Amino acid sequence: MRVALDTNVLFRYLIWDQASQSNPATSLIEAAETLVLSTIVLCETV
Repeated sequence: MRVALDTNVLFRYLIWDQASQSNPATSLIEAAETLVLSTIVLCETV
């Protein structure tokens, strides 16, 4: 499965501040075969 990440999903995966949102983000990212991360998402995350 190919997943294009948005800022919120990436942020929840990295920060782990709310388990109710971090768990689904982690499941999605770890199940993906390929992750697509745009420059905009990367900039917003930084």
